[in-house]
Amino acid sequence: MNTIDSATRQAIAQAVREEVAARMPSQDRWLSREQVLEQFGMISPDFLKRHAFELERKRLVTPSGKATRYAYRQSSIEALLQ
Repeated sequence: MNTIDSATRQAIAQAVREEVAARMPSQDRWLSREQVLEQFGMISPDFLKRHAFELERKRLVTPSGKATRYAYRQSSIEALLQ
């Protein structure tokens, strides 16, 4: 019986995870301004203030119809940073 050593098994598992993640569409997650700054440390508050319109975003609306802050699509920010 042939066995695979631990390092090889881990390398194969990692390669499979990466391939599946690359081929499967990620679920859209919308982040608040604060979440963007927290999750993407390289984005400064000043940068976000000056360039927010260049990021994919949507205006959130309350049930009463009042527009609130913007939410930013996580996957589009990740794609820009790659």
